[in-house]
Amino acid sequence: MFQKRVSRRDFLKLGSAVTGAALASSYLAPRAEWWPGSIAYAQGKPWEGASIAAVFISGENDETALRERAAEVKEQLGISVEVTDLGGGAMHDKLANDFRAGTASYDLTAIVGFWLTEFVGAGFLEPLQPYLDNPELTSPDFDFADFIEPHLDYISYYNIEEQRHGRPGELYLIPGPHSDACWVICRKDLLDAKGLQPPKTWDEYLEVAAALHDPDNGVYGTAVSGKTDPTIFLVDFHNRLVSLGGKLFEGTKKEKNVKPLLTSPEAVAALTNIVEAAKYSPPATSSYTITETSDAMASGKVGMIVMWAITSGRFWEPTLSRVPDKVIAVPMPGKSDVSGVSTRGGWGMGIPKAAKNKEAAWKVIEWYSTKEIDKYRVMNYGLSPVRKSTLEDPEVVAKYPWAPLLSELLGKAIPVATIDFPDSWEFINKAAVHFNAAVVGSETVQEALEKANSEWIDILKRGGWTT
Repeated sequence: MFQKRVSRRDFLKLGSAVTGAALASSYLAPRAEWWPGSIAYAQGKPWEGASIAAVFISGENDETALRERAAEVKEQLGISVEVTDLGGGAMHDKLANDFRAGTASYDLTAIVGFWLTEFVGAGFLEPLQPYLDNPELTSPDFDFADFIEPHLDYISYYNIEEQRHGRPGELYLIPGPHSDACWVICRKDLLDAKGLQPPKTWDEYLEVAAALHDPDNGVYGTAVSGKTDPTIFLVDFHNRLVSLGGKLFEGTKKEKNVKPLLTSPEAVAALTNIVEAAKYSPPATSSYTITETSDAMASGKVGMIVMWAITSGRFWEPTLSRVPDKVIAVPMPGKSDVSGVSTRGGWGMGIPKAAKNKEAAWKVIEWYSTKEIDKYRVMNYGLSPVRKSTLEDPEVVAKYPWAPLLSELLGKAIPVATIDFPDSWEFINKAAVHFNAAVVGSETVQEALEKANSEWIDILKRGGWTT
């Protein structure tokens, strides 16, 4: 989910100059209920003339539409927007430092699920229900019910008293700019040439990777994101774990008996599969993040990868991919009773409690969350939508054949269980160190899992969630 910036701006220049303008005129036509001249505006615009700062993750095009349409926001809402994008680690650390100091460099911030308890659970974000319910601040046709329900439960609602995500809880984040789940991307042309079908189990995944592996002709069977980076945990490991029926923890925080399960048979099978898959990957796979893995697929160098939906849209874009007519998305392999289950991801947008221009920030969140803008982001940048209407839109489905599958996967994707701990980011990054060591061979699979498990126990003890 975190990656360095992919050159999608080339797509905007080469492929969207005309369609972007057309979409803008059709999707962003002023709506009488909430654009200038509406009743709400006639009652006064206390946010008009305000300036806000907004921050999003780099490389996923979450910020692109807002940055490029900042002039329209100024014209329509009277609000000036300064848009910043940061890498995952830098963004996390910047927000953490601000929140702990009681300051806010940004009036609007995106928050990923893996930071929920650390930031939302600590009370650093503004409750949003009062803004949503205020008819002077929110259009009656905002259609909150159109947001994808599982994504609302994952990212939007949080129960501070019980320190967990979901409902019953308070609304702290509005979904967006994207939802997410994972799947397998395959080169259908290579499968057809070998008489193969997409894998249904992880053993089959290795068999297909081996069959497609042809490095002498510039094609590798697969690619794993093997670097010490959250991706090796979130994409390569967690997807294998949950689709094999495994879990990260047992016990409960309430009973203070939480135990990590990184040495379970399912965890061993998951990491072993990654290490084996690395044998059919490009030589530099141990230094791959989501960026390099995606680039390898887009360039036609690999036959199959496990990937976030959010970074997969580019594979179907002729200006960004050499194989736009040769790729297909299929559900995650796994045990029959959990086949297709994958890692849930995605972001929400919120307002820090220390923000200076909260109403203005809300208006920008509302503007950036409408049906029109959600569809625009998907049609232009291949983002995973946050609204049901976008997933079902005929134009979206016509352009992106993966939309129906994504709708299905978003219904059963599993959040990473670390998200209900304030140390979620630490859990993920510590495990990534040892998973990388297993890929490069400096630790065995068993050693890597035992070391990560031990470090997780230390974190749990420090937090008082185990004895």
